[in-house]
Amino acid sequence: MLLLGGCNDIDPYDELVAAAELGVEAVSLTPETVILNRAETQQMTFTATLASGDKRDLTTEAEWITGDSAIATVDDAGLVTAVADGSTFVRASFAQFSAQRTIVVNSAELVDLDIEGPDSVSICKPALFTLNGHYSDNTQRPIRSGASWTIDPSTAGLIDSSGTLTVTAPNTTAVVLIASKGAISAQRPVSVINDLKQIDLSAPTLEIAAKDSITLAATGIHTDGARTELAGYAAWQSKATDIAKVEPGGRVTAIAPGTTTISASCGGIKGEIAVTVLPEAEVSAIEIEKGRDEITVNRGDTLQLDVTAIYTTGRRAIVTNDAVWSAETIKGGPITVGNDKNNKGEVDTSNSGEAFVKAEYQGETAYIKVIVR
Repeated sequence: MLLLGGCNDIDPYDELVAAAELGVEAVSLTPETVILNRAETQQMTFTATLASGDKRDLTTEAEWITGDSAIATVDDAGLVTAVADGSTFVRASFAQFSAQRTIVVNSAELVDLDIEGPDSVSICKPALFTLNGHYSDNTQRPIRSGASWTIDPSTAGLIDSSGTLTVTAPNTTAVVLIASKGAISAQRPVSVINDLKQIDLSAPTLEIAAKDSITLAATGIHTDGARTELAGYAAWQSKATDIAKVEPGGRVTAIAPGTTTISASCGGIKGEIAVTVLPEAEVSAIEIEKGRDEITVNRGDTLQLDVTAIYTTGRRAIVTNDAVWSAETIKGGPITVGNDKNNKGEVDTSNSGEAFVKAEYQGETAYIKVIVR
């Protein structure tokens, strides 16, 4: 893959090419309304709609500016910081596409908070709550940063920085949400409905080779038929960790041949599934940059090559840092490739010329021609 420095250093031509290859048709910038106090921050998100209908996050690839940096600044990752009272705009651009939003900064003091959301939640089913701030200028607005959330009792579940509550402890009937910003705080009681009746675990395959991994899906089914994906907050366990281990989120890594039972629990309900580990797969081939024959870059560009191992099971894995790299200059140059721990596959493009770059891994070899203009 070709890596091109920081956002503001990307050549406009390269952006146009990238936009065409992605099939970008439209862009959007969120959130739509941004009102901040001094020193507060707001993360902006720049999203492209592609011809396929898919969405692509371009936040870290865009060029960012504000209309007046004395009022608000923005970094290369789209994080806006309020500096002084006033109104300005933030704009994100990628190729010929751009979007902007108004940024308002004022020094009104926060005087009160309230928590908005449902009066009851289902166990093991996320629910979003909004923290609203009331200010000394008689305005109110959602608080999107700088607030802290907790629940009482703390063992009942978890609530993240966005205000998403998930109750996971069995037989919990009620919790209290507590949100605070500075010295101001608010509370909201919430009742809990214990309506989870089963957890189904699944994966595209339940037979994996040693050292391979799969990710299990965990679907909670409630008494009303509602289905909730709960892999991210269920408690996972493997009965035989010498055969396979499981991480939070349901990622199973095979250790040695055999069969083990993987379980996921939430709200007192447990789902189980058997996973069989086969003998370790062998590498059948490797390829550089998805099998490309050659790649052309401009002198001084950053070029990081990746090598992929293809196993007898069909699994593919990037093994860039485990491969042995070398280069043979055939014109101009010299052109070299990194083979140290911190620069494996990184091509030195400081000189114009041509070279064959070679990667070796577990007895397999792959080549790619690199042309530096």
